[in-house]
Amino acid sequence: MAESTYGAQPGDRLGDLGVLFQLEQALALLPVPIAVIRGAYYMSNWLLSLDEVKKDGVLPTLYPADFKLPMVAPEDIGAFAAKLMLNAETGLHFIEGPERYSPNDVAAAFSEVLDKQVTVASITENGWLDTLKKQGFSGPAAEYMVNMTRITLEEKYEVTDPHRGATTLQDHIQKLVSISLAD
Repeated sequence: MAESTYGAQPGDRLGDLGVLFQLEQALALLPVPIAVIRGAYYMSNWLLSLDEVKKDGVLPTLYPADFKLPMVAPEDIGAFAAKLMLNAETGLHFIEGPERYSPNDVAAAFSEVLDKQVTVASITENGWLDTLKKQGFSGPAAEYMVNMTRITLEEKYEVTDPHRGATTLQDHIQKLVSISLAD
């Protein structure tokens, strides 16, 4: 069993997308049955913005505010992986949440959970590299993130018959915020 990601593909300067594709290819050469799960964008990635959201009511993103992308809760990936293992299923599998969500949807979820207005601050493509470097990414890592973001926006990846997780964005944001506030 291996966890990969939507967009895993061959190519240079693709960061995780290229590395995970190479991992998938290497695992396929092993003389054992293997299942690979390609998960959509993790809903939990939005937790990285929680401090700014709580402080300023602003959700920064490299995506346009209304761009809907497939997202999945990590716990749904775990449940799906357990199901595959119990049934000894192999092959390539895809998973995403019950529907696709936009940064506007994420801001609305944070607004409801935090009981404060949250707005989306979309960073235009010409500002991606500088923004990522200011966030602490090295030059190459920032370039890889830019390339991965572009692949997601241009939907330059294939998804076949995705399994649908049960966790909604609203439920996941509620859980993330509850855990964060308890710390």
